[in-house]
Order: sequence, then structure tokens, then C-alpha cells
Amino acid sequence: GFAGFWWGWNNGGPTLPPLVAQWTELDPLVRFSFVPHHLFAKAFMVTAFLVLLRGKKTVRDIVIVSILVFLAGFASPVALATMLPTLGIWLALRLTHDRFDPGRWKEYLPTIAGVAVAVILIVYFRSLSKGVFPWNSYPAWEETVRYPVTVRSYLESLGPVFVFFLIGIVALWKRHDRSWMLLSAWAGSGWLAVAATTLPTPTSNIRFLEGYQFLPVAVGAVAGIARIAQRPLIKFSLVVGLIFYSFFGVVASMQTHQTYLSRDRHDKRIY
Repeated sequence: GFAGFWWGWNNGGPTLPPLVAQWTELDPLVRFSFVPHHLFAKAFMVTAFLVLLRGKKTVRDIVIVSILVFLAGFASPVALATMLPTLGIWLALRLTHDRFDPGRWKEYLPTIAGVAVAVILIVYFRSLSKGVFPWNSYPAWEETVRYPVTVRSYLESLGPVFVFFLIGIVALWKRHDRSWMLLSAWAGSGWLAVAATTLPTPTSNIRFLEGYQFLPVAVGAVAGIARIAQRPLIKFSLVVGLIFYSFFGVVASMQTHQTYLSRDRHDKRIY
């Protein structure tokens, strides 16, 4: 999924699509070099998802997931914009898949604990934004980083890898591999940015794009490639083709950042 967006071509070289070029953490170089507390938050978030994916139902897992969600939320509240909808959608999919079997309710406790901690943190940060500096200055600033996220622009940012992701989700579902629910919920959380473009939300709509949705899309794409490419040679060709395609995305990103550097290298406010 790295740099796998639908890049354009202009002035003799590849270019970033508009949504990727904006401040959305969709730029491949930004994914690797964003401010540390954002990276720490995403690390805690991914770890929490991995713990939940094990499907355990012990008190230890409930405590671990609660701590990880808490750490992710405090490292960067932006992570909650992905964690809460992902956990909520995932829980709904599991309940529907299990037909609300009361005999399995203990399996859902770690996920419910994660949802509860995320809700508590959101309520807490929301209360701070109503009267505590500098939190009370953020709502107005969030309105300045809203972008017109459309279905087309988001599909452009996902690139050809998304096609293989859809195939992979179907393949995992047919194999009764329960991981398809987490991958679908996590990847699906990014589409909230499209809805938040027209609906009133307390935060910028791009916050829903900053949850590393390219990770579940990439994992699902691997399952998709494995499904349609039964022969090793075909599988190898597809993988090499995607890597080659992504290379141009990295080039487009580097050229864009070189433009930023040339423009802002003498701006003392940046350093």
C-alpha cells in the first residue's frame, strides 16, 4: 500500500493526486517522517488491534487493550478518530457474524473495553476544548484544515492496491478467516472522511484519514493477490508490478517535498 495511489503525470514526471498532496498523512514520505507523537499513537493503536485479533477473552487482554487505547489517545487524540469507528464497526460485524450468540459474549469484552476507553477520552478532550488553553483554540483551527474529500479523491489516494484489497476481503470471508472483519472495519473508517466533508463534526474531516488505513488495505491486497495468482510466476509478476508502480509514487512525493524545501528553506518560522 506504500505510495500505491493513482499518481498523475505532469512536467515530465509523476505527481501526487490532490488529496495526497494536502495535509492528510497520505503522502508516503510523511507516513515515515511525521511528528513522533503521531507515530507513537499509531504504534499503540496497531498493537491494540493485534491483541484483539488474537481473539482471547482474558482479563489480561482487557487490561492490555484498555492501556493501549489510553496511551494511543493521549499520545495523539487524532488516533481516536480511527480507533473508535474501527472498534465499533468491528464489534458490530462480529456480533452480526456470530448472530448475537450469548455464549460468546466474553469474547467481545476486550473490544468493548477499548470502545469504552476511547469514548471516555473523547469526552475528556471535548471538555478541555471548551475552556482550557490551548485546547480551546483547536476547534477553530480544525476548520482551517478541512478538505473536500470526495469518493473519487479518496479512491485516487488508495490506488490500484484497493482493487486487490476488495478481492482479498472476499477471499478471507469465504475461507472463514475472521480477520476480514478487522481489515474491513479499519479500512472502512477512512471513508468517514467523505461523510464528514458535508456533515458537522467537532474535528476536521481529514482526521479520519490519518489512521494508517493503508496498512489493512495492503494486508488485504496480499490475500487478494494470493487468491487470483495461484501460479508463482503470476504472483511474482503482480508483486513486482505493484512495487514498480509504487516507485513512481515515491518519486512524486520526493519531488513535491523538494519543492517545499526550495520554497521554505529561508523561512525561520519552520526551524
